Amino acid sequence: MIEHPPVQVPLCRPTLGTEEEESIVEVLRSGYLVAGRWVTEFENRLSRQLKGVPVSCVSNGTAALHLSMVALELQPGDEVLVPAMTYPAPVNVVHLMGATPVLVDIDGETGGMNPDKLDAAWTPRTKGIIPVHQFGIPVNMAAIMDFARERGLWVVEDAACALGAKTNQGLCGTVGDLGCFSFHPRKVLTTGEGGAIAINRPEFVKRIAALRNHGQDLGAPFEHRFSSAGFNVRMSDLQGAIGVCQMDRFPDFVESRAKWAAQIREGIESVGGLKFLPGHFREGSVVQSLVGILDAGIDREAFCNELRGLGVENTIASYGIHRLPLWRDRHNPADFPNAEQWHQRGVTLPLFPHMTSTQVTMVIESVNRVVKGGKK
Repeated sequence: MIEHPPVQVPLCRPTLGTEEEESIVEVLRSGYLVAGRWVTEFENRLSRQLKGVPVSCVSNGTAALHLSMVALELQPGDEVLVPAMTYPAPVNVVHLMGATPVLVDIDGETGGMNPDKLDAAWTPRTKGIIPVHQFGIPVNMAAIMDFARERGLWVVEDAACALGAKTNQGLCGTVGDLGCFSFHPRKVLTTGEGGAIAINRPEFVKRIAALRNHGQDLGAPFEHRFSSAGFNVRMSDLQGAIGVCQMDRFPDFVESRAKWAAQIREGIESVGGLKFLPGHFREGSVVQSLVGILDAGIDREAFCNELRGLGVENTIASYGIHRLPLWRDRHNPADFPNAEQWHQRGVTLPLFPHMTSTQVTMVIESVNRVVKGGKK
């Protein structure tokens, strides 16, 4: 077992302050802890951020994806196009609905679904597409939406990492039929856990509100409230209170992440050995995670371990779904060359709003030191 010194630069730390503490105390003293006025206010703030698109908050980002699939009535035997590299959540919810996730390779600019690969993955059983705005980098939604409209497919954006990011069709999460967000502590804005669905189709507003709360129609008489089955994935008022406070500082979070990411990129790419996704630094992106790919001659496991040994926390970039135990016997890695490269060589470096200049310098110097020693 490798023993490392204490972490001096964590991978991520949420920015929380006295505002969040005071709001949580207020919720606790109110005695009303479930979805209440704070969640409503958070939904209103999110809706304003998303240019007026209705928002329904839920317990986490995966619940948002799951409810979207249920609302769209995804059926066993249906197929859904998903990126070959992503956190497994969108693939899992399709699979757990009894449908089949069909993998589409990513591009090397955004790390997201490559629209040029959609046609080869489509079949008459395809019902929808789940593009993922990886790491806060918008994918080409114009091409994806054109493809979907031509074939009568729905689109659910996985914008878990991309609140505030803007695609070539509009804000991430507001272009497709539904858009799903996550407020996990590693996201740009956090509620501890938590998620939300941006609803572009008016007929789904009441449907999703009921699905998150046992199937209740709260506007109906008591004897008619439970007209459908539902889940219990409401957001708590404790989470809502944190979210409202976070929204006040959200622009600063985005700006700080972009500033630190640009400094780290400049200090590392000038030395070589590690290149970041170009999409991080394009207009419209939000740098949720700072992700790069190591040169082919550098051993990733050794790189990550040595970097941790210098006190700099890190992790892989993301997961090639075709390499995970549930799916690897069903796929040929050669069919997903870009996802394969990132699965094998991708890394994530520390990034969070309240990093210090000293921590940024430490990341740069440590990476360059390890890269120089690891080149063959």
